Amino acid sequence: MVRVSSNPRVHVLRPSEPYPRVLAEFSTEPAADEPSTGRWTRMRLTQVAADRYLCEKTRGPEPLEERSATVGNFISAKAFFGGGWVVKELFAKLDPKRYPRWP
Repeated sequence: MVRVSSNPRVHVLRPSEPYPRVLAEFSTEPAADEPSTGRWTRMRLTQVAADRYLCEKTRGPEPLEERSATVGNFISAKAFFGGGWVVKELFAKLDPKRYPRWP
């Protein structure tokens, strides 16, 4: 998804660049045909430049909470997402040796 913004700090990427590239995503959101029995979380980490990462976190169903931030490294990305098993799953998808699920 591409969002257009009038913010001068937003960098519009040319199609020839290898970015954006989704590095990892994880969701506890139930499938469309499954009943929603409680809160769910959807997270995505996308590399948008050589040293920039877009962090997106959505919680639902009601009230729907959406947060995003652009950070410069994985340490800042982990700080954005917070703690808990869902974040461990996200980073384990990124690099299971560097970020084991349960050290």
